Amino acid sequence: MFSESSIGYIYITLGVIYIFPAFICFAVLIQPPLNHSSAYKFMCFISVMDICNIAACCFFAGFYSLTGATFENTPSMLPIGSIILALWVSYCAINIILAFDRLVCFYSKQWAYLLFNGKRAFAWIGLALLAGGQMLIELDGKQFYHYDSSIGGWRFVLKPDGTKNYRHMFINIGTFTILVILYTSIVLVVKQKAKQDKLQTQNAPNQRFQAAIQSAAICGFAMGADIYCIIVQNIQNPTIAMCYGANFAWQLAHGTLEVS
Repeated sequence: MFSESSIGYIYITLGVIYIFPAFICFAVLIQPPLNHSSAYKFMCFISVMDICNIAACCFFAGFYSLTGATFENTPSMLPIGSIILALWVSYCAINIILAFDRLVCFYSKQWAYLLFNGKRAFAWIGLALLAGGQMLIELDGKQFYHYDSSIGGWRFVLKPDGTKNYRHMFINIGTFTILVILYTSIVLVVKQKAKQDKLQTQNAPNQRFQAAIQSAAICGFAMGADIYCIIVQNIQNPTIAMCYGANFAWQLAHGTLEVS
């Protein structure tokens, strides 16, 4: 389909396209008054995770494809792979936290203040980092996370051969399920509030609904890519085109919103 060098150049080119808007987005989010809001603190952390994941699936992947690197001639690939998966799990966790923040904010400003105001937001970010950090502990098998240039993608597998990475699978499916529940709840709460707020301006309910949709868009691409990657990694003998598609989906998940 593609030569290894061609896919390497494609990945690096896409990385350049995606990385600069990501840095611009981060620079905007850390400016006051945006950085006073818990939601924007979480989105700032999401931007950092986007940058890290773009590096993993574009720059590292492109470099490994161009140089023909393997886990045998590049031993650093294995710990890098473990860190990459940990960062992905932190990304999943912070998306859940952002969705929960939006739900609480729409439901009750008092509860939102108690849970997320001020430095409390950083405690939630720390929780997301802990969620990713636990992936570095080898609980269910020896981690053998490496890049395979023959399929243009990362393999998050365990040793001995045939060991299922149930923790990774559970986190991915669980993240998707929880986010669907949370954002469905947000839509229901916003609609209920819209009926109750008869004294407010007619545009206020629409603004709330728009805010909910914008929050959902932040994780929508990522979770779609998430499910596709789960399918590819757990079916027998996926085609090379499907493997390329999984990595392109991963790249789009972190680059599309930044560019748009």
